[in-house]
Amino acid sequence: MKTRRRIRLFTPQYIARPWRAIGIFSLFSLIIFLVLISSAYFIFEKNLISDKIITLVIISPLLVLGLFFDTKVFLRFPYFIQRHLIHPHLKMDLKNVALRSSDGKILNFRTQKSAFWRPAQTQLLIQCHDLAEPIWFNIDLTHVFSTQYFRQIEVEANPKLIGQQVHFYYLAASKCIIQMYSQSQNNDFSILKRYLEQPYAHQVIIEQIPTRLIQDLPNIIRIEAVRDHQKSFDLKLRTSYGHIYQVQSSAKAFDQLELALASLLDFVSYRRFKQNLDIKHSIVSKPHPYRYRNLIIYSLLLILPILSVVTGNWLFVILAIGIYWFYIKTSIQQQVPPFISEEHY
Repeated sequence: MKTRRRIRLFTPQYIARPWRAIGIFSLFSLIIFLVLISSAYFIFEKNLISDKIITLVIISPLLVLGLFFDTKVFLRFPYFIQRHLIHPHLKMDLKNVALRSSDGKILNFRTQKSAFWRPAQTQLLIQCHDLAEPIWFNIDLTHVFSTQYFRQIEVEANPKLIGQQVHFYYLAASKCIIQMYSQSQNNDFSILKRYLEQPYAHQVIIEQIPTRLIQDLPNIIRIEAVRDHQKSFDLKLRTSYGHIYQVQSSAKAFDQLELALASLLDFVSYRRFKQNLDIKHSIVSKPHPYRYRNLIIYSLLLILPILSVVTGNWLFVILAIGIYWFYIKTSIQQQVPPFISEEHY
């Protein structure tokens, strides 16, 4: 994902000019009303259209609300419109991609509500290593973590955040954090306990800022076990975009990491490696991690055009094109690092 797009997608674009927002909302409602009444003119008899006007007046704003409703900022229009509604500092940051990075320590947190129409905003007080005084940063604890594939990590604002060493990216003028991860050295996986307690949840709620590895778990595709001495061994975890994490088996709550990787581990090979101390290196992950997903997609791409020819319904071809587009988009996404790096801006 490009940095500019990530910034626009993950930055809460709160409305700072409510009257403009009401005007734009009314304009969209009017456009939809005119489209609906024009359609009704061709569908219903002319003498029945007057009976439908009140219904169309009610439906039009509801459709606009359904199109642009956002659980975080209430209304989120396309960016070329939303930029005229947000705070000038945030607008300048988004226009100039005024992205900065820093290391720091979380000292405190708070939740503020600046206006009745805006949801509460979480803020973290962080002592940056390159600044003398700590600064309050705005953060959305549901959007700053780089998870993909329909799983979202949310961190609770709680006292356990205080004292964590973090690396983060933020916008210069608005002090809005775009991405954050813990700087711990992958030697404690206790945080994964709550991650594993919610294996089928779309939204995973944890109490501390996760490390890059924990955020990157959905991207792991290959696991190698390496033994340098008898008492312990290392796991080398390779992601779909080529990054390698190295974890020691002596890490705290290492069994939680093993459970998190259970769907990828080849337990026969892994057990053999752990029990036979003479084995120094072994591939302990299953081959072709996307085998079943690809098999389903290829089967659909074969079956849907055949159904289209047999039934004469071109909707099957359109559906096949949509599936192929999703497959290509996902494949490309897997090759791109989900984390912002210094060379990206």
